[in-house]
Amino acid sequence: MDFITPKNSLARDKLIHGIVERVVEKVRKDLNLNPADKNNMELLLMVATIIENFVCNKGKKDKKKVNKLALLHEIYRRLFTTITQPELDAIAVNVEMLLDRKMIKTYSFAKRIWKNLKAWIEKKVL
Repeated sequence: MDFITPKNSLARDKLIHGIVERVVEKVRKDLNLNPADKNNMELLLMVATIIENFVCNKGKKDKKKVNKLALLHEIYRRLFTTITQPELDAIAVNVEMLLDRKMIKTYSFAKRIWKNLKAWIEKKVL
């Protein structure tokens, strides 16, 4: 069944699901989270930067664009099962503040390739 591939909205949903899974796995692997961390600005900045570098909406039609805030909310729901809607609204306000201060950065393709290559070499050598 490998010859059948999802298209249109299913392909976008598959992309979103893959991004959520990778980010949640990375955060859980790197950090030991407790319920108080859902208000941590450093964690929010880290997750928002990861999303910003994973998702590129430039040049896409409105139907194919990925809502980054909804993606962030889904990641936080997966990381913290007891998160409430007011806390998600506060996260949205904090993301707007981070965007206004230009703290969420997009790294160049070359820099991302270099970091991945460096991590791969360290993993193989060590």
